[in-house]
Amino acid sequence: MLKAEYEHAGSDEILSTFEVPLKFVEAEEPAAQPADDVAYTVNVHLAGDTTYSAGSIFCITLPSNPTTGYDWQVINGKEILRGGEAIYVPDAAPEGIYGVGGVDQFWFTPEKPGDYKITLKYMRSWEGEDKAAVVFSQTIHVVEDKDPYQVNGPKTTYKYDSFNINPAAGEQVKIVVDKQLKKDGCSWTAADTNGLIIANYGDNPAVWLVTANKPGDYLFKAEYKKEGDKTAVSSVEIPLKFV
Repeated sequence: MLKAEYEHAGSDEILSTFEVPLKFVEAEEPAAQPADDVAYTVNVHLAGDTTYSAGSIFCITLPSNPTTGYDWQVINGKEILRGGEAIYVPDAAPEGIYGVGGVDQFWFTPEKPGDYKITLKYMRSWEGEDKAAVVFSQTIHVVEDKDPYQVNGPKTTYKYDSFNINPAAGEQVKIVVDKQLKKDGCSWTAADTNGLIIANYGDNPAVWLVTANKPGDYLFKAEYKKEGDKTAVSSVEIPLKFV
């Protein structure tokens, strides 16, 4: 019970009192929350039922700041790059503020089935490839288009939110598939292969925290399919390099 008294300052005369009952209970353990100390996040937006099909369009978006003298150079994959160069999109900035940076968008369209290696290097052109600050590399596996009559096929985008795309061993990478495909009986599953440690982020089946205990090149792969099916409706492959 909490009891309080109201009186004039400097006087012993009590003008009024009130009492408030209090009940103390044992505190509950807080619910466990997923760790947010990630090196970077990859947001994947899927469109259509196939991730890589001939004639489809996909985009890789990477942070960039040309005021530093660095920009992303396409080392491999120029033959499927739309427009022949990246599209720079600056971040919003207060009037009169410069150098806040933005993103480079690389839009690709593989017209034929096969394997395509994409290599991007964040570098100063006058310093050469060997002194690149960051290297992005991914192999795209392209299959025959299910619908050869579709125009400008489905668009899949991969957006990286940090330059730190080569985290240290033990650091976490967050992978988010931000569009849920609606197929009866299908769900996302990620394979724990090649030493990757993969955990779902909270209750969301399409968000993962991924890490590795040892440095090396790894491939994260997740598939959207029915349990027991050999063929996936859609899939995501993301190369990871831990240093």
